Amino acid sequence: MEVGRSVTMADVAEYGRVLVADRSGSDIEAAGHFRGAVLCVGPEGGFAPGEIPTDATTVKLNETVLRTETAAVAGAVLLIDKSSRPA
Repeated sequence: MEVGRSVTMADVAEYGRVLVADRSGSDIEAAGHFRGAVLCVGPEGGFAPGEIPTDATTVKLNETVLRTETAAVAGAVLLIDKSSRPA
């Protein structure tokens, strides 16, 4: 895992497969394997309409809304766990 610098949503696509934490997304446990993916967490109020790239996969990290700093850690743990499982 690598924590990178802050980037805008317009620039995130250059990093490969993009996952966006959003409460309207699919459950991350059912969403497949994401080795090499970039996880975006946004403001506590969620992303504005049109802000999420069209090719991004939205994933739900939890049943409740998480604070931004908690969402980043929870998402990292879930992605590390998923990437270590066999495909």
